[in-house]
Amino acid sequence: MSEILVIDASKLLPGDIVLSTGKSKVGWMIRAATAGDFSHAALHVGHGIAVEANDPGVVPIFLPAVSYEANTKVHVRRAQGLTPDQQSQLVDFVWELLYRPYSMRGAIATVWQRLRQESDRGYFCSQLAAAAYESIGVHIVDRKAARCKPNDLDDSERLVDVPEAIQRVDKEVHNATTELMGGACEKFVEVGAFGEKFLIDVCLKHFPKVFAQPFNVYDLLRQFFDGTVDVETVGKPCDDAAAKAIVDLVRLRPRTPCPGISVATYLSDSDKWLPTVFTNGGDILMDRKSGFNYHKQFITHLFTARNWEINHWFHEHERMLQKADEHGSKSIRAMAMWIGHAVALEFKYAAILRNSTHPGFLPRAKIEQYKDDLRKAYGRQPSTEADK
Repeated sequence: MSEILVIDASKLLPGDIVLSTGKSKVGWMIRAATAGDFSHAALHVGHGIAVEANDPGVVPIFLPAVSYEANTKVHVRRAQGLTPDQQSQLVDFVWELLYRPYSMRGAIATVWQRLRQESDRGYFCSQLAAAAYESIGVHIVDRKAARCKPNDLDDSERLVDVPEAIQRVDKEVHNATTELMGGACEKFVEVGAFGEKFLIDVCLKHFPKVFAQPFNVYDLLRQFFDGTVDVETVGKPCDDAAAKAIVDLVRLRPRTPCPGISVATYLSDSDKWLPTVFTNGGDILMDRKSGFNYHKQFITHLFTARNWEINHWFHEHERMLQKADEHGSKSIRAMAMWIGHAVALEFKYAAILRNSTHPGFLPRAKIEQYKDDLRKAYGRQPSTEADK
């Protein structure tokens, strides 16, 4: 039996850092120049979801879907004593950095200092993790985040190892499970920020050419009020226009992924999670006890992560409303509406599922209302009486 290493999401806490040996050229250079074992870091934010700065940029990933060869060095490091508020603030920090570019120059500059550029708005992996901790006043290494290498995180006496978070599994079992996703992880990186990128393109096409390049909607909206532009002559008119664009997008495409972390929600929306019978993968996951148990564990982690995302959307909805009141911003309020709309759809879907296993959980009239709302959102019409 050939084994690989995977991360056990049930053993992780928010703020844990997963260190590994990357296969990129930059990773090879960092390991060679530092004589260290590690070249990549990912910051875990909750229930198996991590945020990393890699070739696609700053993106969320679902850690249980990632595997490492058995001879790969993988460490999980933890800062002890974080409060729930600090854990939440770490998530808020990386949430607003999503889809910023990967800074290859910055990563190499941790070894060759002359390459550093203060104007670089991108992030590299270990910088992102260290910067997130810096943002809550916790210094996990003895240097600035922009100079932090993955091996600094492994060597830090302020972090402890969490070896129980690394699990050995049968390679065939893991591959048979992740193959059910059909490339959905890669697809998420392409389309996960579709709504945000679309809005940014539409807005910048019509706005004055005075804004710094935004990498997500937060980057754009904050510039209306942070001194980048004159608030009265530029900020408020653009704020009004951006609000209209957000409302129009949600009205025309109600299932557009809302801003923020939604990787588990995207992956769990796949309808291919049941193994196909009479296939090699189906045999592995249905006939082998180890395959059945691992598939069950993986799905449990995935849907738990989905619930975490939805709960955090609710937190983000409240945070956006506070910011909207603080700045008198229509666009930030529209952003809160967009996130709240996504939460409401997920709640209605979950409530219908709950009613199917616990009849009477919802009144019949409420079931019909929720189904009608979901049909409209999905652009579907009932085709038979049974569908009602």
